[in-house]
Amino acid sequence: MKGACSIPKKKLIQLFIIIPIAALALLFVIMAAAMTALTALNFGEKKEAQRLLKVTIPEDLDYDGLLDDLLGQYTKGWTLEKVKTTNMGTLYELHYLVTLESDMASKVFLDAIRCRNGNLPVVCCKVSDKGDTL
Repeated sequence: MKGACSIPKKKLIQLFIIIPIAALALLFVIMAAAMTALTALNFGEKKEAQRLLKVTIPEDLDYDGLLDDLLGQYTKGWTLEKVKTTNMGTLYELHYLVTLESDMASKVFLDAIRCRNGNLPVVCCKVSDKGDTL
């Protein structure tokens, strides 16, 4: 008398060994294709570091084009984001969004700006990826 489970041995091998191996091989091929595509698209690569540059200048200096030559020399690109008055209107605080040529040149760049603005405060910081929060 045969048992209730009379599946041939060949079918059991196919069911429990060959099919799972084939499924794992297919999963490997799909994952390898996905990783290759993400690598080709530079997914997850660090973007160029943008910095926020805050320069304080006296009110008697015209801020239009004041730092353009220095920005052109030490940065890949820049935009003047905001101009703000401080110290009861006697100073301007210029906010630039800059992409530096290299991190090594940042000290020389900041020193050149300090010479131009009369050694008033200069701040260069990383831009937060987070949006404006309360």
